[in-house]
Amino acid sequence: MLAYIDGDFLYKAVDFLQKGGKPDQFKSTGVRPDLMKRGAVRSVFDGRYTFARYFSPKQHNRPGTLEELNRFNDLELFDLQTDPHEMHNLVADSRHRELILAMNEKLNRLVDAEVGEDRGQMLPGGIDAGWEVTPETMAGA
Repeated sequence: MLAYIDGDFLYKAVDFLQKGGKPDQFKSTGVRPDLMKRGAVRSVFDGRYTFARYFSPKQHNRPGTLEELNRFNDLELFDLQTDPHEMHNLVADSRHRELILAMNEKLNRLVDAEVGEDRGQMLPGGIDAGWEVTPETMAGA
């Protein structure tokens, strides 16, 4: 996830290396990935539908409402029975609001069971590396 969350960062890093820069000197360039981009993902499949939430690694969240879902996440919902290649995202269709909420609740229960409190603690360096979700990170700081 961290390798693809910010493509511009990767282009700059590759450019630095191709121009003869040394990997251990890259940090001194000041170029940093934008970790507010929504590249982290949580998803669930119930046998028919696949539901996914994409969020910033600095904004791990456990949304319970459509407002919270849309505020901190980009969403996908696919019906694999009618769309096995996942070409038609159903999220924008208001007829699927209840299904979105139901799948989100399934996902929340799965995260609770498998991750526990989802604060970014599983990322490299854990909470000590600055991954902890705070009011500031949730506000986009």
